[in-house]
Amino acid sequence: MKEKLDILKEGNVIDDTTYDFALKSYEIMKERQIVSRDDLLDMFITHLAMATQRIKNGEIASCDIESMTALIKDSAGLDVFNKAIALWRELSIYSPVEYPLEEQTFIYLHLCNTIAGLN
Repeated sequence: MKEKLDILKEGNVIDDTTYDFALKSYEIMKERQIVSRDDLLDMFITHLAMATQRIKNGEIASCDIESMTALIKDSAGLDVFNKAIALWRELSIYSPVEYPLEEQTFIYLHLCNTIAGLN
């Protein structure tokens, strides 16, 4: 994963603080064995880095938060959804930006997919 983040940083796609946040998140998730498949963890960390940089650049994703949350809960299940929220609370402490609710909802979606082992 570090190599992928290095490429994003060297290509000026993400900055140093975004890189550090993504790498820290990866290390936490890897250490806690949140995910059994490295490819899913890599996809999530790549999304996290890109979303963080997008927010820094003032480009905020939009969605219907209530509908998206209901869809995530229905698809992943309440247990996985709650795990995703708890994990995000832990990871977001290290974030260089504050995630708007819409962006948090997308993070929950990606975390649920990652935790549940979905593609």
